[in-house]
Amino acid sequence: MLYKVTALFSASLLIGLAGAQSLECPIMSHPADEESVPFYFAGSEFRLCCSSCEPKFKADPQAALNGAAKEGRTVGLFLFDPVSKNRIDKAKAVGHIDHAGLRYCFESQANMSLFKASPDRYATRPSKESLVCPVGKKAVRDHAEASGYADHEGVRYYFCCAGCEEPFIESPVKFIGNARVQTTAVLSHAPPKPEFEPTTKVASGKYIATLQTPDEGFFAGEEIAMEIRLVDTTQEDLYEGGHKGVPNAKARAVISMPEMPGMPEATPTVRRTGVPGDYAFEAFFPHGGVYQIKIEIEPSGESPFTVNFMVMVNDETGRSARRPYGLEVASTGRPRAGQPFNLVLIVRETKSGQPETHFQVVHEEKFHLLIASEDFQWFLHEHPTMNDKGEWSIPIEFPAGGKYWIYGDVAPVGKGSQILIASIETDGPKPTWPVSWEPNLGPSIAHGISGRFNLPEAGSPVGKMATFTIKLTEADTGRPISDLQKWLGAWGHLMIFSQDGQTVVHSHPEESEAMDRLVKQGEIRFNGRIPKPGLYRAFAQFKRNGQIVTLPFTLSL
Repeated sequence: MLYKVTALFSASLLIGLAGAQSLECPIMSHPADEESVPFYFAGSEFRLCCSSCEPKFKADPQAALNGAAKEGRTVGLFLFDPVSKNRIDKAKAVGHIDHAGLRYCFESQANMSLFKASPDRYATRPSKESLVCPVGKKAVRDHAEASGYADHEGVRYYFCCAGCEEPFIESPVKFIGNARVQTTAVLSHAPPKPEFEPTTKVASGKYIATLQTPDEGFFAGEEIAMEIRLVDTTQEDLYEGGHKGVPNAKARAVISMPEMPGMPEATPTVRRTGVPGDYAFEAFFPHGGVYQIKIEIEPSGESPFTVNFMVMVNDETGRSARRPYGLEVASTGRPRAGQPFNLVLIVRETKSGQPETHFQVVHEEKFHLLIASEDFQWFLHEHPTMNDKGEWSIPIEFPAGGKYWIYGDVAPVGKGSQILIASIETDGPKPTWPVSWEPNLGPSIAHGISGRFNLPEAGSPVGKMATFTIKLTEADTGRPISDLQKWLGAWGHLMIFSQDGQTVVHSHPEESEAMDRLVKQGEIRFNGRIPKPGLYRAFAQFKRNGQIVTLPFTLSL
């Protein structure tokens, strides 16, 4: 092999890159289509000859590369000088060497000589990598966007900029906790899928229902006035023109979030307006994402039918907006650290100012109370009880003086999910516990359970529905936990709080046989949507041997 490399090296020196042979498809012995979508694997770029080769290459890129190398074919372009480990533009390289199926380009003749003398020393491909820069803490979309890399204990760490390499080389242990290590996999820049297309106009027989949408769109965390126009296409409006509006129909609305099937549905009251064919209701969207608005319509004297609208709701903006409910702390007196305190809360309707007293049971409780210290180092998940006045109460002993966030996760009947926020000040000595917001995905250990928090592999989870996976093992043996028990009707509960306390995600695993099998292997998956980048504290709760186990993590998203 070294003899073959030497021959290729000599040719490269003579003809440079301009005379280099075209790369081939790693699957078929055909020239690669240079206009095709590039695929990235282990720091190299690959292009295929046709789309039919894609599934096989993605299934086992290493096998495809090994096969091509055995046949003496060059099928990929390594994107870095393998000696300096810096990202290199092939047009500016002094030359290249084809080795073991890949083309390696170089910044200098000296680097080419070093590679020629010992190609296997530099042409390594670790099985694990991190596309989150350990120093800059920024996600690198793929290998082509990295400025360089460094290997440490079997993991290849890619950098977001040139200034990150030197600090990492000097002290890798200081930074590796910021990385996101994963098995080396194929990445691609496939053309983006078409943006979500809302469905706001639906025909059913002779009727057409249209959902009126504001120009600025819908936003989470706001109560929004919605209108529907229902017309009969067989009748003309002689005064206004167009189709005639359908008056006096009965209508019922159901709002749900298909991506989060466990979230309570909202069933706002649909009312007639003063315009025949126009119907109105108020909607509240607790999270950003795709929502289904199902309207069951029964025209006077005719059979009922259903129309389904699909809308995209933007993430909460933080702007001042009316919410349908507020959370009020109604306790008498002020709590003191280390002493029992009767915490009293009221869920109050914004319009009427009256306490809400009718709630759905969600995960076996009507009120999920989440309390956290302002620095999110201390956390509590409890369930208060309500009296006939709408007052929720529970004894709480705060561990230290200072501010505490209070979150009420409730679902007033017909209004859907609501996470309400309040706060309380506690007297007494300030906390002495250490405070850190350094990203920490684990291991987090409690009661013999070790947990690791796994972020989605495909890019940043911010601004989209994402899956977060927590893997649980025995802290002493490393064996997967296989004997979790359901608590409050779920295999686990995940609460994620932004550092400013204003964003909350409360998620549970989906209920399915597939999830049950994963849980038996110590893998629990949660779906959630993070609306904005920043630092977050996550608390995952599980039940084992009758005991509730809480595992904290810190996320940089």
